[in-house]
Amino acid sequence: MGNDGKLYSVSDLAASLNVPRTTVNDWLRKYDRYIDFEMRGRRKVYTDASLEVLRIISSAKDGGTGASELEAELAARCAVRPEISPLHGGEPIPPENASAADDENGRNLPAVNFDVRNFLHEFEQRENWQAHTRKRGFLIVSLLLVLLLVVSSVTLLLLGQLLTLRESSKNLESRLAASRSETKLLRERAEKEFLAISSKVEAAERSGSAASAELRKSLESALERMEKTGNFQEREIVRLEKENFRLKAELDTAAQLLNSRQNALTRTEGELAGARSKIRELEKRLASSEKAKDAPPAKNAPVPAGEKKHE
Repeated sequence: MGNDGKLYSVSDLAASLNVPRTTVNDWLRKYDRYIDFEMRGRRKVYTDASLEVLRIISSAKDGGTGASELEAELAARCAVRPEISPLHGGEPIPPENASAADDENGRNLPAVNFDVRNFLHEFEQRENWQAHTRKRGFLIVSLLLVLLLVVSSVTLLLLGQLLTLRESSKNLESRLAASRSETKLLRERAEKEFLAISSKVEAAERSGSAASAELRKSLESALERMEKTGNFQEREIVRLEKENFRLKAELDTAAQLLNSRQNALTRTEGELAGARSKIRELEKRLASSEKAKDAPPAKNAPVPAGEKKHE
């Protein structure tokens, strides 16, 4: 294959395209059927046509063109490079049972185009299936993460309410105990006062003192104060006991809600772990499918008509 134009090494191509050399090597391997080259000893050198194909690939990559669209564009704009064999002195291998008219008029091109279309169709289907699978896995994991976040937030709120109710219950029990102690002290004081006045009244009645009537009034007043104080304290104790009972009921309800939310959180975490396991398994299956499709065919396997081997 002769060429009078400029020849490029891989480094020259990378410099002309302003991309890393590793990227150029990757493109040369991936799209080798569209990229022309010549052999200089054991080195490959590339032509202006090769540089133009790489410019198309670079522009498509920069523009965000998908793999299937890029493959279709290359198939439409670039010729498929024929295989070069050392046995033919570096000339293209002629197809079997092809005449000179066939080569000149390009009558074998429809078969090549048909194979390219099949390849593009299968490639696009595979890409769509993989994208759909990844998208579905991402949505499942996202939904589970949102659900986990919601359940965690509700659990934290219930835990805060539970702690508040417990603190209120402790304070109420302290007030109830203090009220009972105060009631006991008041009753003891009232009983002592009543006994003292009673003793004075009895002494005045025995002595016939005129102050007995006044002492009796004091006794009645002390009895009335004692009854009022006792009734008030008893009502306060009843009120505090009712409040304590209500707080304990709310505490039990909050504890039950917290327990149910914790169970839901545990279930959600299990579902999330299961979804992640399924996604990992699906990725393994995808990787296995990719390896199986990219594996080279068996040496003795027949080559379909119209297909060409590539280096």
